[in-house]
Amino acid sequence: MKLVIVNAPTYEYARGNPERIGGAERQQWLLARALVKAGWAVTVGVREGLEFNDCDEVDGVRFVGMGTGHFLWSCYRFLLAERPDWWYWRAADHLWGPAVEIAKLAGVRTIFAAAFDTDVEPRRASFRRKKWWPLFAWGLYRTDRIFVQHYGQFDRLTPILRKKAHIVPSFAGNLIPGPPYSQRKGYIAWVGTLRRPKRADLLIEIAKQLPEIPFVVCGGASTFQVTEGYGRQIIAALNELP
Repeated sequence: MKLVIVNAPTYEYARGNPERIGGAERQQWLLARALVKAGWAVTVGVREGLEFNDCDEVDGVRFVGMGTGHFLWSCYRFLLAERPDWWYWRAADHLWGPAVEIAKLAGVRTIFAAAFDTDVEPRRASFRRKKWWPLFAWGLYRTDRIFVQHYGQFDRLTPILRKKAHIVPSFAGNLIPGPPYSQRKGYIAWVGTLRRPKRADLLIEIAKQLPEIPFVVCGGASTFQVTEGYGRQIIAALNELP
C-alpha cells in the first residue's frame, strides 16, 4: 500500500531542523516512518525545501518537490504522478473540501486526522478563513476515513461521520526510560503553549481538582490562532490556583 502526505514542515523534521515546531507536522513525520517500517510506501509532497520534481529520501520516506504554483493544482498533479492508495491530511482547513474532490478525480482514497478537539466541530475548526467552514465540513462528509485521537473527539462527531471514524492515538518518538516512580518529584508537567486548541482551560480544571499536586507549566502565551489576551487570561487563572 502507498500513502502520500502534503506537508512541507514534515520535511524540516526529517532533516532534523532544530527550529521546526508544530505537533501536527511532527506527528506526520512519525507516522510516515512507522508506516515505512510496516512495509508501506510513503511519499511526502513539499512546496518548500525542494525544487519541483526534486527528490530526497530520509529513513525510507520519499520527499518530492511539488512546485510553488496553485496549491490545489499542485496537489492534483502530485496525486497523478504518485498514484497512491491513500492521501493522509492532518488538522482542519477549508481546503480539505476541494482536496477530497481532487483526490476522487485522481482515484485516491482520503483520510482526515484530527489534530485538535475542535477539528471534529466544523464551525469552530478552522483558524484561517473561518467563514469558509462549510468547505471543511464537506470534506469531512466526503472523505473515506476519519481518524480521531480519543473517545471524546469520536463522541462529538455526527452519527453519519462516526460510521467511518476510527480512534488512532497520537504517536510518540523514541521513549527514553525515566527514573522509577519512587524517585520522581511528584508533580505534573504541562508541555505546550497556552493556546485554545491546546485546551489550556482543561489544564486549569484538572489543577483545581488536584490541589495537593504541584503543576509545572512548560510553555508560555502565544498569539497563534488566539488573541494576546487569551494567554494573559490563562496565566492569571493559573496564578490564582493554590
